[in-house]
Amino acid sequence: MDICCNDFAVHFLSDDGMVYSMGKDSKKYGILGQGSTYEINQPTPNNSLIDFRISKISMGLSHCCALTSGG
Repeated sequence: MDICCNDFAVHFLSDDGMVYSMGKDSKKYGILGQGSTYEINQPTPNNSLIDFRISKISMGLSHCCALTSGG
């Protein structure tokens, strides 16, 4: 499991490589990774990454990154 956050949002990486996100993207940068959804109040699976096994996550103030197990 891994967790990363900034002042507005948090991403969770589960042991099976699934990424969940929650928070508020008030500037609409897309940091939640949920398309045009800009506020999420509970951990929600990131469906755009469902076909990948993620091994590491990171984020800054206006960006987020995910590293796949394949690099």
